[in-house]
Amino acid sequence: MAPKYPASCVDGQIGPDNGWLPGDSVRIIIVHANEVMRAGLAAMLEMLPVRTEALLCEDVQSAAELAENEDPDVIILSVSTGGKVSLKDAQAKALTARASAAGTKILILLSSADDEKFFENVAEPCDGILVEQGITSAAIGEALMRLRSGDMPIPSALVRELLSEVRSLRDQDDSHFARGSHLTPREFETLKLLVQGLRNKQIARRLGISEHGVKRHVANILAKLNCPNRTMAAALAIREGLVDIS
Repeated sequence: MAPKYPASCVDGQIGPDNGWLPGDSVRIIIVHANEVMRAGLAAMLEMLPVRTEALLCEDVQSAAELAENEDPDVIILSVSTGGKVSLKDAQAKALTARASAAGTKILILLSSADDEKFFENVAEPCDGILVEQGITSAAIGEALMRLRSGDMPIPSALVRELLSEVRSLRDQDDSHFARGSHLTPREFETLKLLVQGLRNKQIARRLGISEHGVKRHVANILAKLNCPNRTMAAALAIREGLVDIS
C-alpha cells in the first residue's frame, strides 16, 4: 500500500497544496491505554485538511490483529511511563517488525519531553517520536509530512536530551569520539544519510549497494562512534560536524 502522506508542509499544516490529492486518506492505528487520549488523538486527526481513518486500540495485541487486516499507513504507539507498552516487550517487537516489513511507519508517543522511557525506546526500531504533553494537530501533521519525506520526526526538546546524552557518553570515554577519524568514505556517506533520517532500504538505494551492505556500514559506524543506536549516532554527527548537512 503506497503511503499517502504529504511530500511537503508549510508551518506544520498539510493539505491539497502540500502533496495531498482529493480523495486521498491516511489510515492510522492509535494504540493508547487511556480512552480519553485515544479519542483526543482521533479528533486531532480529523482536524487535518485531508481524510484520515483512525483505528483505536487499547493494547498492542489488538493493534497487531488490526494491522494484519487493515494495512495501516502509520501506527501511533503510546509507550508513556506508567502505560502498558514497552518496545522491548515481545508483542511490541512483533508489531514493529510486522510494520517494518509492511512499510507501515511507527510513531512512538511519550508522555513528556523528559519521559524516562525515551532512551529505552530510541534504541528500538521506530520511525519517529511524538510528545503527548501539549500535542496539537499541527504537530501530528508535521510528523506525518516528515515521515513521508523520509525524515525521522523528533521534537526539539528530545533532540536536546539526545545531545546531552552524547556529551555524557563522550566524557566517559573520549577516545571513542575521535571526530569520526576512523570512518571510511563509504561509512561517512552512510552516516550522512542516517542524519537525514533514511532507513536501510533507502540508503541502499541511494548508494547503489545491497541492504546487507548498509547494515554492515551502520554496525561499523555505531562501533567506531561508540553509540548504542543510529539515533544517537546521528545526534553525535550533527553536534560534532562529522558530516556536511548543508
